[in-house]
Amino acid sequence: MNKENIFFITTAMSVCKAINLAVSGMRVNNFRFLYRSLGNLIRLLLILLLSVFAEVQSRGQEEADTVLLRFAFYNVENFFDPYPNSDAGYHEFEPGGVRGWNRQKYQAKRDNIYRVVTALGGWNMPALVAFAEIENRRVLEAVTRETPLNGKGYEIIHYDSKDERDIDVGLIYDKMRLTPLQSQSIKIGLPDTNNPTRDILYVKFQVFKDTLHLFVNHWPSRYGGLLESAPYRYSAAKTLGRYIDSLCSGPHKPNILVMGDFNDNPDDISISIVKSAGDSCLLPLIPHTANIKVKGTYKYKQQWEYFDQILVSRSLLKGSLWINDTVYQVFDEDFLIELDEKHLGYKPYRNFIGFNYHGGFSDHLPVYVDIYGINRE
Repeated sequence: MNKENIFFITTAMSVCKAINLAVSGMRVNNFRFLYRSLGNLIRLLLILLLSVFAEVQSRGQEEADTVLLRFAFYNVENFFDPYPNSDAGYHEFEPGGVRGWNRQKYQAKRDNIYRVVTALGGWNMPALVAFAEIENRRVLEAVTRETPLNGKGYEIIHYDSKDERDIDVGLIYDKMRLTPLQSQSIKIGLPDTNNPTRDILYVKFQVFKDTLHLFVNHWPSRYGGLLESAPYRYSAAKTLGRYIDSLCSGPHKPNILVMGDFNDNPDDISISIVKSAGDSCLLPLIPHTANIKVKGTYKYKQQWEYFDQILVSRSLLKGSLWINDTVYQVFDEDFLIELDEKHLGYKPYRNFIGFNYHGGFSDHLPVYVDIYGINRE
């Protein structure tokens, strides 16, 4: 039972009690008592009406001040610019490379990503979209400056990493709703230092009068075998876990949002390592798909996987920033999937199938979570 129901039930009981007193006075023919009772009843009703008015006005103002902020993550599958890069050790997407990448395909990819960002927000554009598999800052500038997103107030946070495929994580955020206070690129120490991976992106944001700690991840893939590659993801999990330990060690419980492509499922050991960090201060959100054709965020052969995940600190279950439910949404609109003729069912509408250009969006589906706050300004 909510507070409004309790309040009105209490009000009704008080009124009934007052009426009973008045009626009792009539039965004993005590007119003086009746006069006093009716006077008290009128005063009580006036007080109650004023209380109800104040309560409704207060709650209406609070609801008006409540703001929804959508935080999304999207592995965009090999978003490279079409320019030569002599410093890179990975040349598949350079002009003349084996992928046949060119300006026309690059621009189509840029426009597809813009379309997804816009669709993610609906009438309320996302406050933040984090990306995996971007080559550099330039490709995010293309999305935010060369599409109708230009002028929407999105700024970029990105650091170059030493990944062997020359891909990074990065994000765009709405500068009118989020203020970055601190950011850094967290390097992951792997067992094989000859094959560096993507860094973890950390950003501390001011959100209204509170702060939010964000970690964007793209952990090592399962290339080479699930068991053989697992130690690399364990290293990533332990690296992230140390930062979670540090944040959650004090008396103040911080607001933390962890998102990314973990290349593992929610029940894998690497995710358990993260969940146990900081005295288990993180809560893995449960994925939710609205489209019956979709059973995950990524499909390998006939198997759907939930590699793209979101975890939050338990402090976000209540407080000045909060989530309404313990789920995150898989953005599974029909335009992002296609028939899987080889393995049956459906699959993400990807950009490449092997080395063949397919012209779709990505081999992953975006995910998002809505965080609410009170704007007191």
